[in-house]
Amino acid sequence: MTSLKRKVDFATLFRKGRWISPRDSNVRIRGLKWDQFQTAIAIPKKVGNAVRRNKARRQVREILRHLELTLFIRGRFVLILNKDFVKNEFAEKRRELREIFQNFMARQNRGVSH
Repeated sequence: MTSLKRKVDFATLFRKGRWISPRDSNVRIRGLKWDQFQTAIAIPKKVGNAVRRNKARRQVREILRHLELTLFIRGRFVLILNKDFVKNEFAEKRRELREIFQNFMARQNRGVSH
């Protein structure tokens, strides 16, 4: 898993990518098919202080490392986390992200374009 860093990568993702998270989810994900797994994690400042935001980022990166190996995820993603997601316990965060990425991979395998 690598991080999205270049401005052109973000521009492409937001121009061509699709929102893939369920409406009732506490995380929004913009996804685009790609041959690698690349992510960026965004947490608004109003969610909490830097300590809380950094802890949430570390937890999400750990969850994504595990999901990449178990679900063979490929694509470019920007995850936008909200306050309710950050407040959740680690197990709930893992469950929610697993569900979202399983749905994405299922659609990708069926040939539905993103």
